[in-house]
Amino acid sequence: MKSNFSFNGYQIRSTVAMKRFWTLLSFTAMFCSVTGHGDILTGLRSWQNKKTESWIEFVYMKQRQERSWI
Repeated sequence: MKSNFSFNGYQIRSTVAMKRFWTLLSFTAMFCSVTGHGDILTGLRSWQNKKTESWIEFVYMKQRQERSWI
């Protein structure tokens, strides 16, 4: 689960940090499950695709703005 949500790079050194980490992880799993209509991985893939699409749109719009300056 940690690698699917890209949380595999975190190091936890206290019980408070562990509780916070599990809260964040649980919320993320619940959110992806709701948006994926019951399937966590479907929801996760959906949000990853939206992120990729918005990144491509961002790069396109920046390039377009730079050309308007010329």
